Amino acid sequence: MDGSVGPATSAALLLSESRRRAGKKTASAHFSFSEVACRCGGQYSSCPRIWQKRSAFRMMESYRAKTGRPLNVVSGCRCPSRNAAVGGSSTSRHLTGLACDVEAIFSVPKVKSWRVATHIGYGSSSRKVKHIDNGARATVDSPRVYPDGT
Repeated sequence: MDGSVGPATSAALLLSESRRRAGKKTASAHFSFSEVACRCGGQYSSCPRIWQKRSAFRMMESYRAKTGRPLNVVSGCRCPSRNAAVGGSSTSRHLTGLACDVEAIFSVPKVKSWRVATHIGYGSSSRKVKHIDNGARATVDSPRVYPDGT
């Protein structure tokens, strides 16, 4: 790989910069790339900082639309070192840019009915959804639901 980017990536970068200059969110209508950046803050030299997938932003926008309120991103991308530091699973979708941790406000049945995520993680004590992702082997019509999604 020569380090150059393809036309789709180039167009996305130009759009993001244009949105930033206009005072808008850089990744989508309601989210900026900085909101999903790895929270290690560059502590680990191997961390690429931001690699959230477009499909994750679409999922987050759908979740936000269903809630009718702004969505506070608790955690987006995680480098392997940060993921291990917070006790995340070695197969966590945070590692691949497909997951988002959110404020634990809504119940599992409610979020499940919205059909916005293929996996829904909830707090074992609160029973409120705190993790959504759109990984493989499940569908939004029949999402995998599990406690303490990390």
